Amino acid sequence: MSTVTRRSRFAFGQQGLVLMACGLALYFTQRQWRFDGAFRAQRFGAAVAVWPQNAAGWRMLSQQADQSSAESVQDAQRAVRDSPDDWQNWSALGAAQLASGNVGAARSAMAEMGARARIFDAHWELANLYLVTNDEMGYWQQLSRAFAVELPTAIYGSLSFVYPRALHDPSRLLRLADESCRAATSPGQCVVIRQQLLFLLIDKYNWPLAVREWEVLRAQPLTASQREDVGVEADYFLKRLIADHRGMLVHTVWSELLQNRLVPADQLPAAADRIVNGQFSAPLQPTAFGWNVCGTCGPVVAREPMASVGSGRDWALSMEMDGSAGESGVLAWQSLLLDPGTHYRLTFTAQRADESSETGLVIRVVNSEGHPCMAADLSAGTANKRYSAAFQTASNAQDASPDSYRLEIYYQRPSGQVMLRGVELLSGMFLTSINAPEAPKADGGIC
Repeated sequence: MSTVTRRSRFAFGQQGLVLMACGLALYFTQRQWRFDGAFRAQRFGAAVAVWPQNAAGWRMLSQQADQSSAESVQDAQRAVRDSPDDWQNWSALGAAQLASGNVGAARSAMAEMGARARIFDAHWELANLYLVTNDEMGYWQQLSRAFAVELPTAIYGSLSFVYPRALHDPSRLLRLADESCRAATSPGQCVVIRQQLLFLLIDKYNWPLAVREWEVLRAQPLTASQREDVGVEADYFLKRLIADHRGMLVHTVWSELLQNRLVPADQLPAAADRIVNGQFSAPLQPTAFGWNVCGTCGPVVAREPMASVGSGRDWALSMEMDGSAGESGVLAWQSLLLDPGTHYRLTFTAQRADESSETGLVIRVVNSEGHPCMAADLSAGTANKRYSAAFQTASNAQDASPDSYRLEIYYQRPSGQVMLRGVELLSGMFLTSINAPEAPKADGGIC
């Protein structure tokens, strides 16, 4: 045989192999394309007919509503047989076994799933199987594994689901967070879980555990951005405590914020019963102790430069009335913590824009029930007046902790007045406690 003949046959053989490879590639591509099309259309019976060896088709077929329990089990078993290392196939088999009433087989299949999976969802699913089969120990063990292997996408939602089941032993939630932190791959993951658990405990008004979790979170090594986040969480914590009249806890959290500088100093009072930013030297910020401004009341409340330079106060609160306010409402307010059975005096300066008309504005302090302790009516009068009013907080023999009050800038439309005219500048607000022997009769009585 000549060399040319041998080369021709070799080339022909190569061409045959190439054509065969192309044919196989075309076959597999077409099969994949037909399988994917049926899969996307949720025609899983057609999908497994096209590609019987693809376990995903059998798994999805087992989950169809029109399948009998026996068929679902058989299809899930086929998926497990074709791809035993895929935890999703064991999950489908467990669900099918549970639907058929075979709880023992379901638990066995789910246990196989748990042994293979390294993601949150798998262990969460197994935990809930233990829950519906009244295995509480298994439930909490799998929850611990779930949070240990991976942080869930919705941490707060997952913890909220768990919370009612921990009411008889709330410390389980804290242990869950502890175990998650031990398994975390970075310190940041631990901070995230602590933050979300703190929010949940605050929202559930579980103050003992919230305080404990707050202390744990505060002790974490924090980056600069995480310190800012903790400041936001602390402010949220304070607001909820104030709303629930937990004065002593407010004082505790507030003190720690000051000591650890977790929020800017101008957002917190130097003492719990003092006004924050009473001289308006910093922009108004809606913090727990800072000024909160009504954005839908009509009047525009803003921090403006003082017109009278040299007064020792460079800034003041300006209220520009646009005539669209309702009959009454609170324009701005901030929370105060006041000791029971104590005399206080509120002082401030008001500069009037128009002396000839009533303003309708009142500076007042109200208690937790909305009852005014004192009210300074900014009626027609001098253009630049220093106001002073005293009041006394009620005694409480059972509880000596501070209680929540509010300092308010309140508006009541004057009779017959259409267009609002009011105070141009408010400045120099101070609240001071007065020693009992020196205390005058309270202007607003006791509240």
